[in-house]
Amino acid sequence: MKQIIDFEYLNNFISNVLNDIDSSLEIKTMEYRLDLETLTNKKAVLKYIKKEKKKLRDLLKKIPNKNTREIDEYRIYLKQKPLNPALRRKAIKEYFFIKYFEPIDHLFIGLFLIKSYEELRKEDFVKTTIEIATLLEFNSFLTDEINKIKQEESKEENSKQEESKQLAPNNKLTWHGSKTELVELIKSLIETGSIEGTQKDIIRNFLVFLKADIKHPNATLQRLTNRSDKVKFLDKLTSTLQEFYTKSEVNSFLSDVIDEIEQKDFNQLDSDNNKLNWLGTPTELIELCIALFVNKSIQGTQKDIIRNFLIFLNVDLENPKATLQYLADHSEKTIFLDKLKSSLIDYYIKNEEKNNKKNNSILTS
Repeated sequence: MKQIIDFEYLNNFISNVLNDIDSSLEIKTMEYRLDLETLTNKKAVLKYIKKEKKKLRDLLKKIPNKNTREIDEYRIYLKQKPLNPALRRKAIKEYFFIKYFEPIDHLFIGLFLIKSYEELRKEDFVKTTIEIATLLEFNSFLTDEINKIKQEESKEENSKQEESKQLAPNNKLTWHGSKTELVELIKSLIETGSIEGTQKDIIRNFLVFLKADIKHPNATLQRLTNRSDKVKFLDKLTSTLQEFYTKSEVNSFLSDVIDEIEQKDFNQLDSDNNKLNWLGTPTELIELCIALFVNKSIQGTQKDIIRNFLIFLNVDLENPKATLQYLADHSEKTIFLDKLKSSLIDYYIKNEEKNNKKNNSILTS
């Protein structure tokens, strides 16, 4: 004869199980938040989350009774957005009811009519259920965290693209060199005094303009300071440009660029959104643009590179054809690049002297 189940007692039991799952999940999410405090960027967070999800998969494999239809009900609940508490309760209730109560009446009699929940929670079948549900919920939580990070990254990328468009309308240029090369170039422009603006603004605007993702430019600059070859990229640009000018087809190349450029391309350019101003000569900027194009440091046509840099740095090029022709005819082709190298080397020397002086002061104090 089958025992009549006390459904009020069963509902209280389910509520207690759900409370234990919540408590276990809260501990796991708190540990997760604490671990995040030690991570410095989204890439590290994503790597950590993926590692945690792998741990969860391994743990679930070791737990018995994990592939039941009732646990699948719990997975269905977790896929609902927003989560439906009624489905959660139903999943846990069916798990216990179908797996334990219906097949074995004496289990209900022996455990539920005699033992309190404090005693029941120590039973393996209760502990296992709570563990499985907690792991499934934590896995779902981590999946949501990944989605949030990806959404944030997508928003940041869209924001960068919008900023880039504001700095130079229709700008499609992207940096194809290394992060170190770009920081070396920007720092040399700063030390030469070629651009008006703070170092922070100059670096930030260049990164947005060229769609370069450098999280810690100051750390990259520090690595440059410690490097033996401190103007490696500028040497490369100089060498590439010199080699380019020795080729017989260079005049033909410049003529093609000149023919492509029309005066209207550079008149009345709207660059009100940009805080930077070029303080060097237009010829210097064109020399740099040609060097970057020839070195393939930037993806884009020569015309697009010149046009967008002129907009980006608020340069009014009154006669672009004459400037290009001057570069083609002039005997010294890398005057500005040599100037950049000299200024950057001077910066490194002064920085080293400053650090030595500081260290000596500490030793003598």
